[in-house]
Amino acid sequence: MNRKFISHGLEHFLKKNFPLMQNKIFEHILFRIIGIYGMDKIYNKVCNLHNNSDFVDKFFDIKNVELNISAEQLALIPATGPLLIVANHPYGAIEGLAMMSLLKRVRGDMKLMVNFILKEIPELHDDLVLVDPLGDENKSRNSLGGIRNTIKWLNKGHVIGIFPAGKVSCYNRDKHKVTDLQWSKFVGTLAQRVKCDVQCIFFEGRSSNFSQFLGIINPILQLLWIPREFIRFRNRSLTVRIGEVISSDELNNYEKPEDLIDFLRQKTYSLAVKDT
Repeated sequence: MNRKFISHGLEHFLKKNFPLMQNKIFEHILFRIIGIYGMDKIYNKVCNLHNNSDFVDKFFDIKNVELNISAEQLALIPATGPLLIVANHPYGAIEGLAMMSLLKRVRGDMKLMVNFILKEIPELHDDLVLVDPLGDENKSRNSLGGIRNTIKWLNKGHVIGIFPAGKVSCYNRDKHKVTDLQWSKFVGTLAQRVKCDVQCIFFEGRSSNFSQFLGIINPILQLLWIPREFIRFRNRSLTVRIGEVISSDELNNYEKPEDLIDFLRQKTYSLAVKDT
């Protein structure tokens, strides 16, 4: 059976945000260019793969992607208790699956705050909290609902993973390198409100040069190119670094949410492997 959950879901998303998508010919051409139909093919291969792997891990089996992380690093994730995971967002989609895979290895009470692509996969719905990648996090109905659900989830003592940048990393002309956009101070407010521990995860790498070129022209173009980047990410490894847990007591040293999120961003990027 040819399942088209991803293309159908993204068709709704794009038509809602881009009126030009009402034209079926334009839609068909765009979907081929940015790889939406290719995403459907990958999803169907995953559904037809009959092995003992978790559904998320089947994506890595199909794409021959290995998560490069040591057992010692994985053991740093607490097995119980409320925990907020923050991470950089270098590719736009594959790292979301990677975070889900890693957290599921340690505890079964995980959720991931996502947007755009992963939400279209029905088998993942129970593990996701939705936000709107093109909306204002303070006004979007989806985002407000996601924030409320996140607070409830953490207050119940569970773990949730968040990409505070909200969008894929892009070339920063001032810093002359590819890095995350400004992290949302909402995540700092969330950590202070719930009073939970926080842990940082760093994903090595970045999206392609063409993706960065699109980001320079217009961030929306880079957003639309994420499915193609996901398809291209195959036959390789993804290196992951996990930091020590930062206690809620240490987080109390930061009165302003923006100062706290700047601290968490710095801690995340400090996990990058430095060239020697």
